[in-house]
Amino acid sequence: MSDRLSPEREAEIAAVVAVYAAHPDLGFACCSAHPVADAVPALLAELAAVRAERDQARELEAERHARNEALPDADAEREKLLRWHREDHEQITKLVAQRDRRRARLVALQNDALSMRGSLSPNGGKRAVPFPLGETLTPAVDWLIAHVAELEARLAEYERPVDEDPIAYTLTETAETEAGEVR
Repeated sequence: MSDRLSPEREAEIAAVVAVYAAHPDLGFACCSAHPVADAVPALLAELAAVRAERDQARELEAERHARNEALPDADAEREKLLRWHREDHEQITKLVAQRDRRRARLVALQNDALSMRGSLSPNGGKRAVPFPLGETLTPAVDWLIAHVAELEARLAEYERPVDEDPIAYTLTETAETEAGEVR
């Protein structure tokens, strides 16, 4: 068996067949080359088709190889994206929980503020502070703290020890014991 048919040898054969195509057809077999030469164009066409299939198969194999080479990179990228997605999901879950806790705290504080407003300025009743309540309750709380401090200072002026205060003394156990002895 001979070596594979190279493109150069194929070109030579095609040139010989082209020359033969100009050979006169005398209606009888003028030489023994006619049957072989008549089959050569079909063989060359089949050879070209086989080479085209081979080249296409090589291209597909090269593409498959390139995709397989890229798979580890794609897998690594996919894993990285999945990790980021998990981390983002965890962060979003934490932030949603934090927002819900803060919203509940805000609602509780707003309810406390409304309750305090109701206590400081009851609907239809006398206000507990000598001024209208504004947006915040801080001025009212400051005024109440100052007012309590002032009342405590005034009360301190009148405070006496229990043994010097006749009313407070009568409420002690010692007074009750002595009162029981006198009776």
